[in-house]
Formats: sequence, C-alpha cells, structure tokens
Amino acid sequence: MAKLDTLVSDFKKGAEAVKAFLQKAAGEAPTIVADVVKDEQAIAPVIEAFVPGSTVAIGVANSLLDVVAQAVEDAGTAAGANGLTVSLDQKLVADIKAIISAAKAAKSAL
Repeated sequence: MAKLDTLVSDFKKGAEAVKAFLQKAAGEAPTIVADVVKDEQAIAPVIEAFVPGSTVAIGVANSLLDVVAQAVEDAGTAAGANGLTVSLDQKLVADIKAIISAAKAAKSAL
C-alpha cells in the first residue's frame, strides 16, 4: 500500500509541476509570440533562398490562421459545441491552390 501512496503522491507532484509550467508559459506567451514574429521577418529571406515559395506558404498560413481565429472568436462558445464553418475569399483559395500545385510539382520532381 505504501508504494501506491508514493505513486499517487509522485503523480500529484508531477501534475502540479505541469500545471505550474503551463501557467507560466501562458503568461509569457505574448512575449514569445512577439519574438517569433520578429525572428520570422528576419529569417524569411533565408528560408526563401533554400525553399522557394516558402514566403507565400507562410503568408497563406498566417491568413488562414487569421480567418479561423476570427471565426472562432465570432462564434464564441458555439464554435466548440457545434463545430465551425469558415469562408475563404477567392484570393486565399487561389493562393492555397497555387501552393498545392507547387507542392505536387516538387514531389513529382523528386
């Protein structure tokens, strides 16, 4: 029984450590995101040199995230309960199709 008590105690300590880490990370998230955005702008040209088209893909990913985030915020709690439908404008759809075509072409060239 002592081993079970120790196991439960250790598990509880571990869970408390994870909770403390997540709370700390959540508090630091705005600063971390700002640093990542700043760094992304600095390294984007380097990535583009090695992976042509990556700048477009990053831009599309950011646009998709913006559209989905706005839809989630607009829907509020209903988004989690009922699912979510997101509308994409013609430009974003065209950009996504271009990335898909480029990815298929790159794959077939391998």
